[in-house]
Amino acid sequence: PICMDLHREAQPFVDALARLSGEAVNLTVFNGTHSVIIRRSEPDRDRLNQITTLETVPAYCSSSGKATLAFQPAAAIEKVISLGLLRFTAATITERAMLLEQLEKIRELGYAIDNEEHQSGVRCIGAPIRDTNGRVFAAISVTGAARRITPARLGELAPLVMHHANAISAQLGYRPGIPPTARAGARDPVRA
Repeated sequence: PICMDLHREAQPFVDALARLSGEAVNLTVFNGTHSVIIRRSEPDRDRLNQITTLETVPAYCSSSGKATLAFQPAAAIEKVISLGLLRFTAATITERAMLLEQLEKIRELGYAIDNEEHQSGVRCIGAPIRDTNGRVFAAISVTGAARRITPARLGELAPLVMHHANAISAQLGYRPGIPPTARAGARDPVRA
């Protein structure tokens, strides 16, 4: 049910981010090893094209995948690594230590970048989405041609992407700093 809620609640934020960025926006869920694109919104000159899709991308080489992977338990990260860090482009991270270092940086910054790691000529920036309990299970990302999404533009897009990810998380019931049992409608696991 959380994925259906995500799909429904995130739609206006996905579309707004596509309009504001002028780039394609992907909404993804983490399936344990991959980032699964469940919605894509692509800006057109006159309107937004909304596409529902089920495309998978390895979590270690996409911005949305790394944005979710960074906040998973160590065992989940090790599972992804154990399946092999296959090279897609010259920029793909294929070394365990380098990936772990990047995941740590993502946790500090609050967003992830795919710097032509999955597809040459494509650069993306993604941020994690949390459920009511604060668990990262999804992400939103802006994707576009590397010639348009320059390193300088990544700095401009980062706050925008994080803002929309946080807004979706809030829409799903996440409240930072408030224990799940104190949130409206949350069940007390001790009494349940």
